[in-house]
Amino acid sequence: MKDLLLTFEDFITGIGIWILVGCLAFCLVVSVIFLVLNLQKEKKEKENENRQFAESIAMVQKQEAENKVVEETTEKKEPAKKKAVKKTVAKQVEKVEEKPAEEKPAEEKPAEKKASQNKPAAKKTSTKKVEEKSQTVEAPVNYEVLYDANAKEWVVKKENSTRATKRTQTKQQAIDYAKPLADKNGTKLIIHNKN
Repeated sequence: MKDLLLTFEDFITGIGIWILVGCLAFCLVVSVIFLVLNLQKEKKEKENENRQFAESIAMVQKQEAENKVVEETTEKKEPAKKKAVKKTVAKQVEKVEEKPAEEKPAEEKPAEKKASQNKPAAKKTSTKKVEEKSQTVEAPVNYEVLYDANAKEWVVKKENSTRATKRTQTKQQAIDYAKPLADKNGTKLIIHNKN
């Protein structure tokens, strides 16, 4: 037993202490390496999350920009349609006004004179109807802000229209979007409550 103790004391006082120090140093180096690897892994995960978040924000902004472009093009097309309607109505009015001047027979009998005198009056009433139609086409349409319970969104749309101009998450966003539209078109903004 004394031999065993002496050999242990010799081991500890001699080369053995260096072996123990080397083992401890190795364990320390391995633990530091694992710590650094874990920190790098967490950093990469955070970067991936941030990149995915930034991509989702970019997608939302891109989609909003596309919606805005679509809305602007539809707004530009609507005045063009109104102009086209006005032009066709104006052409119809011109045609109606030209017809009485063109339709003059060479010889008119007294009975035909009475009939022809009644015809221009009828033509005038038809021009009035055409003018009334053109006035009804030009009437501005009010905008509405209302809540769509099925989609759980606030909707901006033209009055008596089934298609939404814009859908938002909050009522204030819908109002902020609809106010400039109503001001631009010279119409009223009707705001409904959430029922």
